[in-house]
Amino acid sequence: WWFIKPMRCMKSLPSFAQLKGLRVSLLAADGVSLKSVKEICDALHEEGIHPQIIAPHMGNITTEEGEELPVDGTLSGTPSVLFDSVIVPEGEQSVTTLLKDGDAKYHLRQAYRHLKAIGLPGNAKAMLEAASLPQDMDDAGLLMPKDTKSLMPTFITAMKQHRVWSREPKTLDFGA
Repeated sequence: WWFIKPMRCMKSLPSFAQLKGLRVSLLAADGVSLKSVKEICDALHEEGIHPQIIAPHMGNITTEEGEELPVDGTLSGTPSVLFDSVIVPEGEQSVTTLLKDGDAKYHLRQAYRHLKAIGLPGNAKAMLEAASLPQDMDDAGLLMPKDTKSLMPTFITAMKQHRVWSREPKTLDFGA
């Protein structure tokens, strides 16, 4: 065993670390913005990241534009530990539904506790308070820009860190 080199800790991974193959949960419900979902998916696919739509039910969800999107998993059966990061896409009806969904709030709390990047663009920012997440504007992985287009460059940068290590001391007594 003397010839096996110890693995580097994730904390020491360089910021340009590979993103290809990582997974991001998109918490969505009926009324999600198709434009927001497309902007997210396009940016993630460009980096080789796999977005997956997680919704209150299996089947399809209907966007605010009237299109159907296939659901990859349910909020109750697909925990955040299966993903590297999470985004709540814009869409008034979708966000309103998720604000009342305990599983959606728990998914965000778990992601926060596990030091993952969280994207809450536009009206999705309301999920911060609903999930009882700290209102920490200095958290490099808790991103709440005015819209999805503004979110994606900083979200990709946050994902390259793999975890938001500066958040760790704040989560020691954070229940999730």
